[in-house]
Amino acid sequence: MVNWRSPKPLLGVRITPVPHTKVYMDNLKPSIFNRIKTFLGEVRIEAKKVTWSTRKELIASTVVIAAMVFVVAGFIWLIDFLLSLLMKLILG
Repeated sequence: MVNWRSPKPLLGVRITPVPHTKVYMDNLKPSIFNRIKTFLGEVRIEAKKVTWSTRKELIASTVVIAAMVFVVAGFIWLIDFLLSLLMKLILG
């Protein structure tokens, strides 16, 4: 990560950057296009490190998730049904 802060002044001495000198050039932020280019390059490097699931793993995970959705939906329906019966008994 690059730090873009200015250097700390030395004992109250103020350094006024002069264009085209090392102090001036070190304190300049890169242009937005260079920063975007750097960001996208880093994204590409990180994307190469990703471990993608196989088709078999993906199908198995999808089946498990779908099954759990139905189980939870059935549980919520059962609780709702029982509570509605209870309310009918209480309220008449």
